[in-house]
This record gives sequence, structure tokens and C-alpha cells, in this order.
Amino acid sequence: LGLYFIENALDADGAHKFILAVRGLSAVPPGLASVYNLSFNMSKILVVDDEEQVRTVIQKILETFGHEVIVAEDGEKGLKIALENPEVVLVLTDVVMPIMGGFDMVTALLRQRPDMEVIFMSAYTGDEQLAEQVSAGKARFLAKPFKPSELDRKVKLALL
Repeated sequence: LGLYFIENALDADGAHKFILAVRGLSAVPPGLASVYNLSFNMSKILVVDDEEQVRTVIQKILETFGHEVIVAEDGEKGLKIALENPEVVLVLTDVVMPIMGGFDMVTALLRQRPDMEVIFMSAYTGDEQLAEQVSAGKARFLAKPFKPSELDRKVKLALL
């Protein structure tokens, strides 16, 4: 409906901040964020990416939309966290990472948690393994870089 939007701005220290706003209103009415959160089945999401800035920005965006977020810097740690936290229902992971990459992590994870929703993120869109996972319906794909609205749309589709 286009009633809300996320504005990305830099604060005085140069850090990104994300602001939930409502079109046509100069201030967000009290309780709007909680109404939005209840409307879209907010969930616990695991974000796995070896770049700290990327993890932090994605975490802030997802938290702005009301999700609880856990982060990991590689697939090995991400796998451990996902298996130890049954309330995690979605893994958003980079493909290429040191120690254990996204494909290996997801393959191991889906053996034990076949119901887990997965979104791969990558700047490399021509990867055969990636195409197989997505075309087989085992995962979704989000091309880097992406806008907060694209992330929100992919997450909502995965959580339906």
C-alpha cells in the first residue's frame, strides 16, 4: 500500500541509521511499529556474512521491521547457532565466506532442519550451485547490493 517506508540516513558519526516512517505523516503515531510487527509474523532470523558492516546493516534493517536477529561471521558458526536455536526460522547467508561457505552450511543445516527457510545473498549471480538450490526451491536468492525494501520483500516471501 506504500503507507510506510524506510529512510536510510547517516548520523553525525557517519553511521547508517534506518528510520521507519509513514507517508503523509510528520510523526509516526505511537504503537504503529507494534501494529506493523504483528501484521507480518515477525520471526527470529540468523544472518551469516563474513563482512561485519554487511551483517550490521542487515541486522539493523531486519530489527527495524521487528525481527529478532542473531548474527554469525562464517558458516561454521552459523550452523552451530542455527542448530542450537530451534526458534530460528530463516537463515540469510552470504555464499562465499572463509572457514565454511554458505552452500556447505545450508547443506548441513537442511539435513537436520529440513523446514529451515534460506535466502542466499551474493554479488555473484552466475554460480551453478546457487542456481540449482534456487531452482530446486530449496532457497531464495537476493543479489548484493540490495535495498532495504528488497530485503523486506524476500524475507516476507520466505516467511509466508
